[in-house]
Amino acid sequence: MKDSTLKESPRIVFSKKRGVLLIAILASLQFIFAIDYILILPLGPKIMSDLQIGTAEYGILIAVYTVSAAIMGFLSSFFIDTYPRKHILIFALVVFMIGNVSFVLSDSFIWIVLSRILTGAFGGVISSLVMIYLGDLFPMTKLGRNTSAIMISNAMAAIVGIPMALFIAETYSWRIPFAGMLTINLAVLLLCVLYMPAISAPIKKKERKKLWHFINNPKFIWPVLFMSMLTFAGGATILPYLSTFVMTNLSFTNSDVSFIFFCGGLAALMVNLFIGFLIDRYGRQNTFLIINFISIVPVILLTLSPFDSRIIILLVTTFFFGMSTARNVSGVAYLNSLMPHENRGRYVTINNSIQLMASSVATVLSGWLLYTENHLIVNFDLLGIIAICATITCIFSAFVLEE
Repeated sequence: MKDSTLKESPRIVFSKKRGVLLIAILASLQFIFAIDYILILPLGPKIMSDLQIGTAEYGILIAVYTVSAAIMGFLSSFFIDTYPRKHILIFALVVFMIGNVSFVLSDSFIWIVLSRILTGAFGGVISSLVMIYLGDLFPMTKLGRNTSAIMISNAMAAIVGIPMALFIAETYSWRIPFAGMLTINLAVLLLCVLYMPAISAPIKKKERKKLWHFINNPKFIWPVLFMSMLTFAGGATILPYLSTFVMTNLSFTNSDVSFIFFCGGLAALMVNLFIGFLIDRYGRQNTFLIINFISIVPVILLTLSPFDSRIIILLVTTFFFGMSTARNVSGVAYLNSLMPHENRGRYVTINNSIQLMASSVATVLSGWLLYTENHLIVNFDLLGIIAICATITCIFSAFVLEE
């Protein structure tokens, strides 16, 4: 089916094979964004050693990625619904790749920060477009399954990307895995040029409503709080420093960390295989609430219960990864179902911007709270308390959203 036939309506009916292809491309887009962000997490100790920086500076290096994505997401909200989706996507992908090239070739901390700002800015636009396309092209009755299918890419980033990156970084340099990603990025760009539907702008420029109309609206404010707390609930507080914590305090090796991410990614993959069915079968809110209550357990075990057994720690981290994935998939599906089509781009991009800003705040705050004493990372338990409080707030927000 040619793109020209898709321009008339984002709700056009296409074949099952075409639908599978589109989901695969969207999953690939999510994969390159996820792995670009997640690769830097297990490589933290090597990066800090190579650049001679501490946890606070490392937190800033992670945070600038999400801050730039937040700022660009906010700016893109002014035009994302008034230009063809495909044009914006292709442009974002090209600039994203330029930022990656700059990152690989950088030779100083400042230059690396600037490169991460560029990739973060347009990576955030790509991630937003994935959710926008998902809502535009597919019916809400299959939103859970389709969201789950796309989020499998996050699991694959951990299963395949992390172990391979750690092995390559240990053998050669931490820059090499990022260089290898450029090939994948180029392949995804080619797929988007050839097969992504050229959906026309859902609204005309003169029909755009003022930005304040969206920001000063309870139907927008509560989703923002909802996703911000979802971000604080473990992903942006605990995960960025998990590798550093287990390697410093528990004497884990690079191979151990690689296996942790592999098992965590495998758990996330298994969760993705059935979480979409649960969402569509039992309802988005019910599924989300139950998952959030359960997700508190691995946070407590990981941060507030000191275990010495590596097997137990591996089981707990695997449980943590699995529940984090389940929470994110159910949360994204739940929120996407509330977005109106004609302003879906604006809702998604502004909300993603604030969510990413919350992620940056969580990461920097965690970096400030943590410090090294007697060659050990201190205050890791405080990150767990923050994540638990955020989870409880997120549960409350979900009740308000339903009203």
